[in-house]
Amino acid sequence: MKQNTTLGQQNAAVMNKNGKSLLSWLVLMVAIMLMPTFAMSQSKESKSERSSKVEYVKFVEVSATKTYPEGTQITYVQATGLPTDKSVVDKMEEYLVKMMRVTRVYVYLNTNQGEFMFEGDADINPEWVVDEMNIFLRAYYAELDREKE
Repeated sequence: MKQNTTLGQQNAAVMNKNGKSLLSWLVLMVAIMLMPTFAMSQSKESKSERSSKVEYVKFVEVSATKTYPEGTQITYVQATGLPTDKSVVDKMEEYLVKMMRVTRVYVYLNTNQGEFMFEGDADINPEWVVDEMNIFLRAYYAELDREKE
C-alpha cells in the first residue's frame, strides 16, 4: 500500500500541530498574566489571617505588685514585643485606660525597656492587659495596612 499525501493534507497536519502549540502557548500566557493577581489575593488573605492571630506582646512575668485597701493595685510586668514607637505607645496606653478597670498604664521606653506598669482593679490579671495590648496592636497595624493599599 502506498501512502500518498497531498500538499493540502501535509499542510493540514502541520497546521493542526501548530494550532495545538499555539493554543498551549496562549493558555500558558493567560495563566502567567493571572498569576500576580492570584498571588496578591492570597497574600492579602494570609496577611489578614496572620494579623488576627499575631501576638506582638508576650507576657514574661510580674516584677512587682502593690495592692491597696480600696481594691486597686499597681503591677509592674516584664514583657517582650512591646512597641517602641512613642506615638503607638501613647495610643495603646490611651486605649487601655478607656477600659473601665484600668486607670493608668505606662510603657517604659527609655529605661527598663521590656517593662510596663498598670494601675487598676486589684483582680485584673496582667495577662489580660497583655491580651488587650495585642488586640489594640492587631487593629492598629491592620488599619495601617488598609491605608497603604
